[in-house]
Amino acid sequence: MIPVAFSVEEPNDISKQKKDHIAEVKRAVKYSLTHPEVRALSLLFAVVFGLSVVGIWTYFFFYREHNISIVWFGILNAVFGLASGFGSFAAHKLEKSAGKKISLYFLVFPGISFIVLAYANLLTSLPFIIANGFFLGYGITIIITYINDLTESSIRATVLSVAGMGKGLLFSLMAVATGYVMDLYTLGCAHLFLGISYIIMFMFSILVLHRRKVI
Repeated sequence: MIPVAFSVEEPNDISKQKKDHIAEVKRAVKYSLTHPEVRALSLLFAVVFGLSVVGIWTYFFFYREHNISIVWFGILNAVFGLASGFGSFAAHKLEKSAGKKISLYFLVFPGISFIVLAYANLLTSLPFIIANGFFLGYGITIIITYINDLTESSIRATVLSVAGMGKGLLFSLMAVATGYVMDLYTLGCAHLFLGISYIIMFMFSILVLHRRKVI
């Protein structure tokens, strides 16, 4: 593939009009922050993606706490990745059969599973961890699709970048907060904190989408 990549020639620029790219970026950012539906979906994207990644880091401590060997550690992470890929693959079929409203309701599951992890044993927790992988891939796929449906193509990439920055910001804040709770109390308390935080932010996003009749 490398020789092929080097052999590809870019087409000549056929655009006759010069665009103010800075103005285009500003317009896209303003659209992301002021469009109620896109803003709510971007928050939902940040919650599902950002907090799920925080959850992935807590799984490492969870496995260590239950004396999981390195071999099984790798296997479990591989299964999680496969589940995430399958979630992305099945997202549109599931969304088509369940409808937009129910499809988004499904995304409360990771918050519930974090609370389960706070109290359950290893064997009970593992299916929830793997299911979180599925809903991570599934959730990212359908939320991005809904954002795309509300955004014109000329600013779509920038709008998604703003959503990605929101995810990064929420991840940074919640990773620190979750780590602080874990250091101060226990891993179970950290999972409980993460689950409750997820559900509160998820419900806020869903209520906004209901109010705006997106779902």
